[in-house]
Amino acid sequence: MPRVFEKGTRETPRYGKDAVHYQCENYQSFGLKLSENKEDAWVMLPDHEVGLVRDANDKQLYHYGTMDLRLNGDQTTLDDSDHLHLKGCKPPATN
Repeated sequence: MPRVFEKGTRETPRYGKDAVHYQCENYQSFGLKLSENKEDAWVMLPDHEVGLVRDANDKQLYHYGTMDLRLNGDQTTLDDSDHLHLKGCKPPATN
């Protein structure tokens, strides 16, 4: 039987080790990966993933179709005008 509480054993993050996990209001969350040049963003939701492109005029805004991601520290938002409205999203606290 594995020892689940041993030091050194860690759960693999749901969105992969390279993704940043954002925790939002109402217990919602998503994973995010940015390309090296930060021109593309990959949003990982529980049931699908979406690639977004940085806006030419607003460097904090990424979009694809009706989905918009605004990176704004602890107030990051992810919005799809049809059904998804995540707000107050925070990346993990840095030590």
